[in-house]
Amino acid sequence: MLEPRGDKKVLCAGLICLDILSVMDHYPVEDTDNRDLPELTFSQFQQLDLNQYKWIHFEGRNMAEVSQMVNAVQEYNHSRSMEDKINISGECEKAKYKPEYFTSTVDVLFIAKEFAQHHGFSSAHAAVDGFHRRAKKGATVVCAWGEAGADVMGPDGVHHHSDAFSPGQVVDTLGAGDTFNGAIIAAMCRSLPLDEVLKFGCRVAGKKCGQFGYRGLGE
Repeated sequence: MLEPRGDKKVLCAGLICLDILSVMDHYPVEDTDNRDLPELTFSQFQQLDLNQYKWIHFEGRNMAEVSQMVNAVQEYNHSRSMEDKINISGECEKAKYKPEYFTSTVDVLFIAKEFAQHHGFSSAHAAVDGFHRRAKKGATVVCAWGEAGADVMGPDGVHHHSDAFSPGQVVDTLGAGDTFNGAIIAAMCRSLPLDEVLKFGCRVAGKKCGQFGYRGLGE
């Protein structure tokens, strides 16, 4: 099982499918917004002790609140040493939420296929290259493209690709994107090489698509 090293935690600030499955009687159709759950607010975020976290991941919705959260983490980082800074990641998934704020602010930028296509990109390779040009200096850009696999480009500008890992039979894809993102973050927390990080993310996401739920994904 791959887990982030150290005592500090990884936080996802926003709604994720794991949250939905734990509190809802009827699951939403994949990639819809019928969740009927409140979004995290900045006032709630301010109650957190940031000293507990090594990484905070933000989902690209409710951007008026999320941008304040990101700014708060950046302010926290300004007075910290490199080893104590919190890594910030953000996912640009749906264009209607206007998550472009992430492109110039986060350390790791996740670009969803839908968002990439909205911006005129026809492949993960093209999306990673295009958004890396817009990202802040030193950022890593990741883009998954379903059955076509995923691509990543790190601070050094080197491009990596991983094929998708087919589960043999697709059983349940709900949460596969969140699973991919979580696996990427876990692998990066272990400081694995980017090519291995990407393969791990694709492998875990593929395993998720081959089963209902999330049990045993880390094994």
